[in-house]
Amino acid sequence: VNGGAVVGMLTAYLSRETLRLQLVFTLLAAITVTSYTGMVLCQDDLVMIISLGFVIKFTYGFVQMSTNFFVHDERYFGAMKLPLAAEVTTNIGMLGGAVGVVIACFAPPWSALLAGLVVGVLQTVLASTMCEQDRL
Repeated sequence: VNGGAVVGMLTAYLSRETLRLQLVFTLLAAITVTSYTGMVLCQDDLVMIISLGFVIKFTYGFVQMSTNFFVHDERYFGAMKLPLAAEVTTNIGMLGGAVGVVIACFAPPWSALLAGLVVGVLQTVLASTMCEQDRL
């Protein structure tokens, strides 16, 4: 399952010149929501859980690599706002990672699944309100 993140990062790197950020983020967030929903509905099917886990890790890896590109993109934030925007984005990502680890370690599995589902829905809404950049 963890190999999905590597495949997602590689795909993001290879397609960074051709994909539009807003469209890709919105689609990946929707795929994540669908995958978490499938995990909740197919909780007894191990093959489905592993397959959907791979898809979730793929989308995570793709978004992580794409975020690394656009956080340092002067065209997206502008020269004056780039340092502040990059710092805020990085810190929010670190906070989200820490909260995710706490939920995964101490909360019951259902709580972790529901938290992932909620975050996926929020990502879908936020990605659809982003300003479009020329390219990744």
